[in-house]
Amino acid sequence: YNADFDGDEMNMHVPQHIETAYELEHITLVPTQIISPASCKPIIYVVQDTLVGSYLLTQPSIRLSRSEMYNLAMSLPNYTGVLPHIGEDGKWSGQDLYSMFLPDISLIMNNNSYDDNPVDKNRVVIKNGNYKSGVMDSKFLQNILIHIIFNTYGANAAKDFLDQNQRVITRWLQAHGFSL
Repeated sequence: YNADFDGDEMNMHVPQHIETAYELEHITLVPTQIISPASCKPIIYVVQDTLVGSYLLTQPSIRLSRSEMYNLAMSLPNYTGVLPHIGEDGKWSGQDLYSMFLPDISLIMNNNSYDDNPVDKNRVVIKNGNYKSGVMDSKFLQNILIHIIFNTYGANAAKDFLDQNQRVITRWLQAHGFSL
């Protein structure tokens, strides 16, 4: 019993019709709120550790062994047991790992480090879901990529990408930590 509660201070909003309840249930789902209806920009995106981890993992110098690839790939719910084509050095890049959970999109986009002298590192190239070159950074990962996935494949695909990215990067950072 709460002596301070007199019963007159509480409001409750309940849908009055089944159609309203159904509509409310679907328009308030988290995946449908990834892109803000007001600003048409992502409001759910990758930040902090996962953003830094994505940046580090997609550096051209990162090479992953077979055991690292299998350990990271097993955190992906749709992993079939097949790894991407192995590099000439017998290892995979972080970009190969990203290709395992990117939807089938194609784009060429300059990242934040782009300048008048373009190099592979500062221009992100993805062809048919295969990450070819470039480094993930905040401009690309927070705004562009999530928006493209959302617009092309819908809210659930954007949610799946965010979830899988979080899983893989968190798992990779456990073995390759960093400090800020």
